[in-house]
Amino acid sequence: ELVWENTFDAPTDLTGWTLHDIDGNGNTWVQGKNWYLELQADGKYKTIEGTAGVLRYSIANLDGTYVPGYDKENNWIISPMIDLTGASGQIQLVVNWNINDPRGNGVNMDVYISESSDLATFQALYENPSDYYFYDGDTSLPSDFNQFGESIIDISAFAGKKIYMGFPRTVIV
Repeated sequence: ELVWENTFDAPTDLTGWTLHDIDGNGNTWVQGKNWYLELQADGKYKTIEGTAGVLRYSIANLDGTYVPGYDKENNWIISPMIDLTGASGQIQLVVNWNINDPRGNGVNMDVYISESSDLATFQALYENPSDYYFYDGDTSLPSDFNQFGESIIDISAFAGKKIYMGFPRTVIV
């Protein structure tokens, strides 16, 4: 039984989500078409707009150049409250995702879960990962950037609770 779903097909799908642009550079999470960088014949990258509506975070501009301060990104997006008070048994969080920049050295998706929507709580979880932290760096991602890999995370421990998910985008150089 589906308890909660968010597709990010339209801008209204961000309703209830809280964005935190901590670094203040204006580059943060957005809803829109998926973007990805494609290597051109001249050896430069060009940003291509894909076909799917997604929750997107990019450190590249449309021309393929990096946004100013990309190496100091510090941003979060926190979900609206997800009510699992009536849920029991096995509960799975399914996240479909892909990387948009083939220049990246590592591909992973971090998800933090809290019973509070407070940013400080998520930042503390980031600094000291625990049972509330889920990492997926093992998902085999398709080479077609209009397709997505699927991560399935067991969140059964949160049955009977009201939770929030937090997705960070931080770069530590």
